[in-house]
Amino acid sequence: MLDRCVAAAHGDLLVAGNQREANVFRLGAMVIQSRLPAESAKLMAASDRHFLKHPGDLVPAADVVHNGWLFGLPPLRDMLTARLRPQNPVPVMLQRR
Repeated sequence: MLDRCVAAAHGDLLVAGNQREANVFRLGAMVIQSRLPAESAKLMAASDRHFLKHPGDLVPAADVVHNGWLFGLPPLRDMLTARLRPQNPVPVMLQRR
């Protein structure tokens, strides 16, 4: 599932394949939005495309975890961030005002 999330976040997978993926993609997009907004948008778009055709597939976030589709939101955030961030990011210099 993590590989599919990464593929969707990179834009290589345009639509979630089933209910489970769509809901996991949706939560994945939410938990990485502040850290990786571009990847989050692609992940959410893949989820939204599934829900447009299958609106009844959307379940509450708590049910995604309760159903066993995820271990939890913090592990999902950490695993996605680790896989999506560049290995050698360019350092950014912050200036004081």
